[in-house]
Amino acid sequence: MRELLLKTGRHGLAFSTSLLLSRMVGFVLVPFLTKELPKADFGVVDSLALAGQVIALVAAQGIPPAVFRAYSYTAASAAERRAAIVTGFRYTGLSTLVLGLTCALFAAPLAGALGGDRSFAPLFLMVLATYWCSNVRNVCAAVLRAEFRTKEFLTVHCGEFLLCVALNVYFVLILKTGLCGIIYSNLIGAVAALVLAVCFVPQVLGAAFDRRLLREMLVFGLPLVPGSLALWLLDFTDRFCFLWLLPQREALDLIGLYGRGVLFASILQAVLIMPLTSLWPNVFYDLAKSEHGHRNIGRCASYYAAVSCFLGVGLGAVSRPIVALMTAPEYHKAWVVVPVLSFGIVLLGASKVTEVGFYISGRTRRLPFLVFGAVLANAALNLALIPRFGISGAAWASACAYAVLVVIMGGCGARHYRIDYEWRRLLKTALVAALVLAACLLLPYPGDASAGRVLADLLLRGTLAALLFPALLLAVGFLDAEERQILRQALHRC
Repeated sequence: MRELLLKTGRHGLAFSTSLLLSRMVGFVLVPFLTKELPKADFGVVDSLALAGQVIALVAAQGIPPAVFRAYSYTAASAAERRAAIVTGFRYTGLSTLVLGLTCALFAAPLAGALGGDRSFAPLFLMVLATYWCSNVRNVCAAVLRAEFRTKEFLTVHCGEFLLCVALNVYFVLILKTGLCGIIYSNLIGAVAALVLAVCFVPQVLGAAFDRRLLREMLVFGLPLVPGSLALWLLDFTDRFCFLWLLPQREALDLIGLYGRGVLFASILQAVLIMPLTSLWPNVFYDLAKSEHGHRNIGRCASYYAAVSCFLGVGLGAVSRPIVALMTAPEYHKAWVVVPVLSFGIVLLGASKVTEVGFYISGRTRRLPFLVFGAVLANAALNLALIPRFGISGAAWASACAYAVLVVIMGGCGARHYRIDYEWRRLLKTALVAALVLAACLLLPYPGDASAGRVLADLLLRGTLAALLFPALLLAVGFLDAEERQILRQALHRC
């Protein structure tokens, strides 16, 4: 287990670091974009992107994760692995194209319903094209993940992001194309990433299409579609509640403001959820084959809790000064949702850990019903909290819904594959995280001070969180004797 975790950790660290750097490059543009675009324009872009995401989820039919499972877990030979790649690539491209063309027939009314007007139909078509490229690229990405080809994987994703940043500078800041420039940039970046991914996985262009294998992948993947759709709804129900509960202009303003808070919380998504989603299957499939898989997966859950809470506390602690430094004044209020959304992202990752029983047993058909339970809780909480608390209510509704999801997945997943959780360590981690975050948020804020004082406040909060969290975790006895010995040896070598 130790060797597997070290191997996965090396790949995960490289993945997380590169994604963090690419995200930070993107944040350099935040002060300029928030000055160029009003909150309502950000709201329109976010709404069009949400529609594109749900169409792409349905069109993919769960094929990329099915390709990953076939390639790394069920395929008995190299020929079967090649067939899985080609079959998944062709089918995903065709299914996404068919659904995209169907939606294109209704582009004008859909664009109007999403908070813009019918003149945004060409932009919606570009969004559909962007997600076609992303869906097909994800099949290549599944192969790169299965083979632990981290460098190629990062080249595709970070290259796309950096290209989008450069194009945003050109279109939005130089040509002054407004929200259109963001959509142009995303489309060009997606096309470039697809071409690069195919260059890294040229097997997708082979001729080994296998109908029998396609049926097997659909049996595994199709039940994931309602679950993925439910997770999408879990993420974005709040945006639709804004549009439903409030006048359109006010709703778009709040979506734009809330979206900037989500953007900052997405730092945690980049360094935590993306690597977890990409690399965790490699770990739990291998651990499940071992004699002590139940215990070792439970130990991994403890490690995840410690790492994720450390990152979540750090981001939540510096949320107010970093939002003030990186955005125009009218967006400063977005900081209030960042600590809450960070807590929600930690819980989202925990649900990925607790749901492994469904994947190990292959009983993915039950996942959608469980996720929809959390969606209903999210919708009810949004309807109750948004009219009274605005964006703060939306953030708390999302975090509570993710907590419901963790409980549901943990309870039902144990029926298919038992995980021996280390409850004492999990409780200690949660208590330390709550204490440190509260201490950082209760520090006095300098208010409308100079950028220098705000930067000093950011460094103070970040340093306090970075030092206090591990110190308290060690003080409460999180590490066992073997882990303390490994830590001492590592410190001695340093």
